[in-house]
Amino acid sequence: MQRIENDRQENIAKYASFGLSGTSWLGFRDIPSLIEKHVKGPRRVLDFGCGAGRSTRYLRSLGLNAIGMDISKAALSQAKLLDSETFYIEIQNGKIPAVDGFFDFVFSSYVLLVLSSKESMLGIVSEMERVLSENGILLIITGSEELHSPKRDWLSYDVSFPENESLESGALCKVKNKEVGAEFYDTHWTDSDYREVFEKAGLEVIESHRPLGLPKDGYPWLSESEVSPHQIYVLKRATHPSS
Repeated sequence: MQRIENDRQENIAKYASFGLSGTSWLGFRDIPSLIEKHVKGPRRVLDFGCGAGRSTRYLRSLGLNAIGMDISKAALSQAKLLDSETFYIEIQNGKIPAVDGFFDFVFSSYVLLVLSSKESMLGIVSEMERVLSENGILLIITGSEELHSPKRDWLSYDVSFPENESLESGALCKVKNKEVGAEFYDTHWTDSDYREVFEKAGLEVIESHRPLGLPKDGYPWLSESEVSPHQIYVLKRATHPSS
């Protein structure tokens, strides 16, 4: 986990002012329609693991009054420099500083795939479930099972690294964002891994989506046209939570 966090810190400055384009944009392309479909009523919105605020700024561009939270002081400092009008709050000791059931919509992008164990993933997902309102929606963007495959040629990601030759659950993988010029480490998790954690956290998957690159997108997609590098889960509190 420390190796991943150190790597994340080194790339904060590179990502701070970087917007959404290419393969990264594809992960967010269908978010507005998913929000319109599933998020109803009051909208107290949390962007969990906001980093330098890119995703929080994106949510606010959709008209959502989102606040951002992250464990990294350095990332939050960058977020505040770029967006002084938004509340950015530090998460300490793994606990979201909010009462139970406070948020109607919790959003989290590319947080789970950097976690090194199912136990740490369960702790984080359980916290997001705790602060979710009774009829609230949790939307998670993460990597698909194809993301790290060296057989794939992504428009914006390079995954041709030795670390990616053996893709097993919990394996450390390497990715380079060509547009930013940053290399970072992920953990390879499967759909079954995520669903196992969601169930244990008392959550139910109501929609699972893997966006594919389309000609109308205006990008010269490569592998994105055949398989998606992204996995999107829309979740709610389970009617009968797992004990």
